[in-house]
Amino acid sequence: MSKKRSTLILPTLIAFVSIAPIANASGSSTQRPPRVPTEEEAKTAEERKKFALGQRIFNEKINVMDVAVDLASEAAQHRRLEVLEASLPPAIAKKKNLVAMAGRLTEEQLAGLEMFIQQRYPAKK
Repeated sequence: MSKKRSTLILPTLIAFVSIAPIANASGSSTQRPPRVPTEEEAKTAEERKKFALGQRIFNEKINVMDVAVDLASEAAQHRRLEVLEASLPPAIAKKKNLVAMAGRLTEEQLAGLEMFIQQRYPAKK
């Protein structure tokens, strides 16, 4: 009985050993080459980054209060931040003082903050 097993096992073992390098496991087919993202995908990724930046500023994960005030942009940012703060729900507006950030944000940060607030707290119609 053991001689029968060894005669079956030996050829099977030889077959597996000889096929293994050719098969390359279960992923033997070639992978798809990388493709260039479309304009829409690139725009979506950029919007996600902008939204995430605004969210981090709103949640005070980025401390902008340590940045020196830029007097040239303070008045313009003050108006934009007042409008944003007015668009917040009353419960949230009590907790946040967006106007204090006037003059401390870059244009990119302010645009991200506007985008975050407009999407997170849309105006009621």
